[in-house]
Amino acid sequence: MLIGSYCVKSYPDDPLLALAAPASRYTITVQVSGATGAFTLANNGDAFNITGDGSHPLGKEYPAGSAYNLVVSTHPTGQNCTITGATGTLNQSVNNVYVTCVSTGLYNISQDRDFISANATAYTTVQITFQSAYAGSYIIKSGADCTSGTQYPDASTSGTLTAGGTTVVTLNTQTGSSPLVSGSTNIIICGYDTGPTLQDEIIRSVTVDNTPPTLTPSQAPGNLTAATSISITCTDTQSGCNGVAVVSQSAPGGSAPPNPADPSINIDGSGATPALYSTALSVPDLQVTTIEAYAVDIAGNRSASALSFQYTVDSSFSNISGEGVNNTHISSVGTKTSVAVTWTSSRSNRPYSLRINSTNCTDGTAIDTGTTGTSGHTSPAIPATSFTPSTDAAYTVRICEENFVGQYDLGKTITVTRDETAPVITAITGNGAYVAHNNSIVYRFSETVDTGATVIGGGDISVEANTGVYSMSTFTNDQLTISPAIGYHTAGMMIWAPGLNRALDLTVSDLAGNSASVSHAYNMRDGTVQPYYSNAQQWNYYIKNDGTSGLTATDTACDGTENAFYMGCIHGGQVRKIMVLDKIDDCTGVSGTDTNGWMDWYCIDPAGTGPVLLVSGGLQTGKDLKDLIDFATPAWNTNSVTIAGTNVPNAPAAAWWTNTVQTLPVGGGSLAVAGGVYVLNANSSLTATLDIAADNVTIAMNTGVILRANGADPMVNNNGKNFFWLQGNFDGNGPPGAISTSAIRIVGPSHYHRLHNLNVWNTEGTVNTGNIHLIDITDSLISHVRAANSTNGNGLVIQDSGGTNTARNIVISSTIYNNFNSGLHIVANGMVDDLLVMNSFFNANGTDGIFVISGGGGLRSSMFANVTVANSGADSFDFGNTSSNKGISLINVIAMNAPGTGILFANGSNSNQVIDSAIALHTTALIDMDSGAQAYFSGKMVLFSAAPDKCINVGTGTGIDDTPGECDPDGSSDHTVILFNDADPGSANGGGFVGPYGGNNPYSLGLNWVGLGAPYQMWGRVGSLVGTSIAIRGRCEEPGFTFPNRRCQNWDLALKSSSIELLNGLSCPGGNDTITHTWQTATPASITFLRHAIEDGTDGIADLPFCFGSEGCIYTPNLGGYQGHGALTASGCPGIGTGTTLENINFQQTSNNGF
Repeated sequence: MLIGSYCVKSYPDDPLLALAAPASRYTITVQVSGATGAFTLANNGDAFNITGDGSHPLGKEYPAGSAYNLVVSTHPTGQNCTITGATGTLNQSVNNVYVTCVSTGLYNISQDRDFISANATAYTTVQITFQSAYAGSYIIKSGADCTSGTQYPDASTSGTLTAGGTTVVTLNTQTGSSPLVSGSTNIIICGYDTGPTLQDEIIRSVTVDNTPPTLTPSQAPGNLTAATSISITCTDTQSGCNGVAVVSQSAPGGSAPPNPADPSINIDGSGATPALYSTALSVPDLQVTTIEAYAVDIAGNRSASALSFQYTVDSSFSNISGEGVNNTHISSVGTKTSVAVTWTSSRSNRPYSLRINSTNCTDGTAIDTGTTGTSGHTSPAIPATSFTPSTDAAYTVRICEENFVGQYDLGKTITVTRDETAPVITAITGNGAYVAHNNSIVYRFSETVDTGATVIGGGDISVEANTGVYSMSTFTNDQLTISPAIGYHTAGMMIWAPGLNRALDLTVSDLAGNSASVSHAYNMRDGTVQPYYSNAQQWNYYIKNDGTSGLTATDTACDGTENAFYMGCIHGGQVRKIMVLDKIDDCTGVSGTDTNGWMDWYCIDPAGTGPVLLVSGGLQTGKDLKDLIDFATPAWNTNSVTIAGTNVPNAPAAAWWTNTVQTLPVGGGSLAVAGGVYVLNANSSLTATLDIAADNVTIAMNTGVILRANGADPMVNNNGKNFFWLQGNFDGNGPPGAISTSAIRIVGPSHYHRLHNLNVWNTEGTVNTGNIHLIDITDSLISHVRAANSTNGNGLVIQDSGGTNTARNIVISSTIYNNFNSGLHIVANGMVDDLLVMNSFFNANGTDGIFVISGGGGLRSSMFANVTVANSGADSFDFGNTSSNKGISLINVIAMNAPGTGILFANGSNSNQVIDSAIALHTTALIDMDSGAQAYFSGKMVLFSAAPDKCINVGTGTGIDDTPGECDPDGSSDHTVILFNDADPGSANGGGFVGPYGGNNPYSLGLNWVGLGAPYQMWGRVGSLVGTSIAIRGRCEEPGFTFPNRRCQNWDLALKSSSIELLNGLSCPGGNDTITHTWQTATPASITFLRHAIEDGTDGIADLPFCFGSEGCIYTPNLGGYQGHGALTASGCPGIGTGTTLENINFQQTSNNGF
């Protein structure tokens, strides 16, 4: 059994078999004949006395394999003995050695050796010794006999014999002409008496052996696969081997063969150094062994040199472990273009090969060869191109290490993949996606990637992102999740810093170093200013107002079919939000202010657990769309929000909308970008009509910029597109080159238009057109509009072309004046329903202030509230054209100074109501009920007229008693008549209005028709209500156009602080002081609201601007459109609690009232 490098005998379990058998020993027996006496034999130094003829065993046993060489040491007296079979090897007992003795005169003949050699270093001489029984002579000859033989040339080969004397003759192969040549040669002793007569012819022989012995190992030198023992056989065909000197030396396998000192041996077979060969030599496993042998034969011939036999034994293979590669994946084009294979081996300095496409260590293709180092190896870099034929495949690399005898086992294998294809990056969080503040950005890859080679950079996201976390889930390949680093944005929190279009560059490499990159942008809207409603994110986009407040709608986009006025949709573009990331369900102390002062902000806690929101309630007072736009670029302005009461940074500066902003084409043409915002930054002439060709289009102008018509007729035309937003300054440029239709023309059916901060003037127009013409539109909001000086038409025309296509429109906070025909001209070819006019002023229009002309339809269920109409050229409120005008509410209105009637209803008109009114200075009548109209009159009715009959065509059923001159209530009416006795228009107070101011100006298209400061300031005729009221009725105009000298002057329809009846003429309301109005088409069908108040807009509910209860309201103390000026402040009116028709109301009012 082989253990390590030691050999240990293994024995069977039977202890008897564990005893080693003794070595064999053998004997020699000689057969003697002819002997007449005793003599002596010798064997390699052992002497044996032989007594005579017969069989004589020699008295000694010899080990098996011993060589024997018998000689006659002494002869019997008078005899000479010879031996046959004197030499050999004892492999068994020998009994075939024969000794023959003969009587002779020459006796005791001996020779010292039977074998000699011609080699000078061997035995070259043979010595013959004999005695003679007689005197005479001798000759030593070679040949056949003494007669024919030839004397040896040696000096002592002839001489004298002395009886009883001893003669010694030496023959030498080195003597010239010696017959001692290779092979057996006779030595003939010729004895002569003194005669000389030949007495004895004794033939001896000697063999000349010139050939050294040969040595043969039992196994040829070379590589062996098992440990063994090597026997050495010495062969000499003539004299025979006389001894072998051996040396054996081993070294660890794989090292150089040992080279021991050569063995040596004397020519007589003695002195073997370092050892005399006697038994087989061990060749151990895992060793390289050198055996050297040096032999000598009996003739003394020795090997020319020591013979060397080398054996390498290896019965096993290297133990390979720890196999690995520096790159499991490689590519000729990636960063990992090569692979180095590393392994640990139980052996050192072994030849190896690395093979692919192989089943064992002898086939396939070698991609690297070499020799291992100490205890292992790392190959040189093997290029990817060595891995063929496939360019995208996994290869099995076989590590083959040669053992000490040049053999291989199957080796060890490791896989290397050649991959020439870059990974495909899939953005699970799509490019441009919204990423919540506490969410992650996720990428997935088409293959396993090198996680250590990931580069997250190139953008601001990389600064605050963690290094990314790779994971495996139900998918095959790697997924990278990039999350915000804890504490980067806010201490202790894992949230993104807010920002839109935040850049992220990602580069990943697969395991072969093939790289792929993406550059993406993500919207971390949380913490930024972002849309509150996802379906109305942009300016001029809307969602249905279907929640309990403006912040609880279902985020359903408006489609124009809604029927709750403009408030039926919420302008999502104005509703922004900021998520306050570190305030969870707690608004305490949280407030916001945007840098540009655009919005009012307040904190809300939305449903569920999470951050609170700062929400914009709309534009601040005095702010407008033009403040949001960079007109020069053009683009949206950026804005940021400072957030108080939180640890998170402020909302960063950004543009809050992404509508396309582009310059308005002053050459006219189609405005066809849906949601597009078209802007104008400099005064320009418009040479052709601007056609609105898409929904949600906006037109806006920078402050003071004027667009003047120069061939455009109309200037703006919208034929059927919804959600149109219009603001700016449009100069119709009057005659010559006038606009024959309208400057602004919107034709439906279309819905939800916003005309805001719009000034239109100098349009020529016609009897049924004018500055602004709205046909068949619904649910639109006309706010802060000035329509002035239409030279042949009206200020604002609202028309239904036939049917019920015009409904639920609102005109609010607008000023319409000095138009050739009416201020508000309603053309009812069909029914115009649910019109609401509020907080507006109509002054110095050529015919009526407000007029409805019927073409088969009428005005229904409409309301005029907080409206002042003054100085008209005909009637103030003229609803007398058709009995189809019905359900009209006049609430808190002033009708002042006209040649016709203050308020006129047509016979058959019904369901009307007039609540809180002041009517004065009308020539025909203050109120005309056309002998059959019906209205409910309530509140104050402040009247002044020089005519005795202030109310005409009244009586039973009209709402006013027919007592001449009194206008007292009739039926259900409960109004209180107050006459202008102490503050009539003819008094020094001039009816309580501030009245005309500024210079006396000739009429001109170039007057600053719209550049006036407050909505109650406008143009009119020169004059005053004091003594000249008739002269100031109607528009100022070109001298001689109708009447001479109708010059122009600014008018202010605010109230003087000294006004008695109009200023503070309305008392603080109580919870039961309500008004109910019924709509024709709107939802809800009717509303009930508080008298003498409007809402303050802070309840977050997008609804009509009335005081409906459970909200803050503004006390409106005055009659007419002017309700004070300045900031809101706490009102002196007591709040309303519960238990009344309307409940939970607190009041504010303007800080100033009257001038």
